[in-house]
Amino acid sequence: MAREEADREDLVAEATAYVVRGEFSIPDWEQPLFIGFRKNGAFSFYFGSDPVYQFDPQGRLRRAFVAGMLYRSEGETLCSMSRHRTEAETTLMRRDLSKQQCEVFQWGMHEAIRQLDEAVHAQRYRIRETVGGEELWIEKIKEATRLVLGADPFLAPKLVSR
Repeated sequence: MAREEADREDLVAEATAYVVRGEFSIPDWEQPLFIGFRKNGAFSFYFGSDPVYQFDPQGRLRRAFVAGMLYRSEGETLCSMSRHRTEAETTLMRRDLSKQQCEVFQWGMHEAIRQLDEAVHAQRYRIRETVGGEELWIEKIKEATRLVLGADPFLAPKLVSR
């Protein structure tokens, strides 16, 4: 996810870390979806510019951007991070979510992934562009949605700071 908050750019052309990637539209959904797969098996779903979900190869959530908030897996919970800007600096304010807040977050994420999975399996989409092959991309999406919906726990291990 970008450091600057802005509408996303042409991810199909520019997100080269995703070796198999593409964008499609689904009827009745306002924004196109970008889905990309890294060489190591990690993958991301961009439902327009918000929400964005990033997963490890096992389908566990690593990071997200939802309703203007950044989220990061802490292994046992999620932390939310909001940016506070002044003329001189930008500070990230961190807050760990409660167990109930994590459950609500997981439900919302799973609902979006379920709707995506249903549309893909029913072939209710129009592919705009892909890199790596349309058929392979669609099969990877089906596998990724299965992994996410079956991941237990749903959170990846805590991200190690750089």
